[in-house]
Amino acid sequence: MVFYAGKADGNRGYYGVQRVLRIEDDPSDPTHAYAILDRRSELSFEVNVPRLMADNEPYETGLPRFGGFNTQAVRLISDADFDRILAAGFQPEANPDTLPRRGPLRTDAGGFAERAQGDPMSEIFDRFNTKLRPADFVEPLFYEHDYALRFELGGEDVSTEYPIRRFIQAHARAVRIAKAVFAKSARVWLLTCDYGGEKPRKKHLKPFGEIGIRKRNFDYLGAVKCAGDPDLSDHITHCHWHAKDIWDQRHLDEALWLTLGSELGVRPTYRGPLYVVDFDRNIVLFPYDDRGMDLVALERAPLERVYHAHSEWLLEWSREEIDAVFQG
Repeated sequence: MVFYAGKADGNRGYYGVQRVLRIEDDPSDPTHAYAILDRRSELSFEVNVPRLMADNEPYETGLPRFGGFNTQAVRLISDADFDRILAAGFQPEANPDTLPRRGPLRTDAGGFAERAQGDPMSEIFDRFNTKLRPADFVEPLFYEHDYALRFELGGEDVSTEYPIRRFIQAHARAVRIAKAVFAKSARVWLLTCDYGGEKPRKKHLKPFGEIGIRKRNFDYLGAVKCAGDPDLSDHITHCHWHAKDIWDQRHLDEALWLTLGSELGVRPTYRGPLYVVDFDRNIVLFPYDDRGMDLVALERAPLERVYHAHSEWLLEWSREEIDAVFQG
């Protein structure tokens, strides 16, 4: 899927791509359906691509130069048009400060090229002196941990036809859960994972500027190769990890805002996996979107209080499995 923003949305043109995992029918309207997107595959273009090419012809064959049906929410384009848009979007940026893309990858250099011979992901986590390992961040987190809670945030009682109302409820629930689980935490980290090319994208962390956290405030932890993963786009070869410790509850509340509204059109938004982590207590909170949020830990004790305090928000589909762990 390629994203396009017209005049009503900043006139950015084509600005990114993302893989569609599946199509699900809208249970409330048989004439509608939802495209479920792979959040890990979201990739912004290096440069935004305008509607018209240099010869003043549209990138999409069949579109008129002006007006027409280019404002339709979803429309089909040919493979040739899709490839042409991607080629334009991923062209090197004409900037003297941009690093060149040519030349072989050096394997004799220090840093991540050298660490790639071992287990770079494990070395990334070693700096936190934690029992959490890379496998603890494999999605979906709920199914990968013995001690896990899965919460329903938006809820079935608030339809996506009312996105603001749904977002308000999802955010309020997430804030209360996060406040409860991290009440005894001495230090909490925001951990981001950016899927892209060999180099980290420049604008990946820009949305956090809206909450007072600049890109320079994040620590760049390193990159892990993921080329060949069948679940990812061919354009995605690396995952870049960044971390920022937060001390202010307001920053946590606002970070949840950034990630929960992405599928509802709420702005500002951060597109990509965001983990809230207490490395000392081995707790990971993963708000995946307005639908829900996973909370996992390596031990049962840190989750017991949250389970009893907010059991009414547990995802009904998973409740029996959760109760078996925390009521036993």
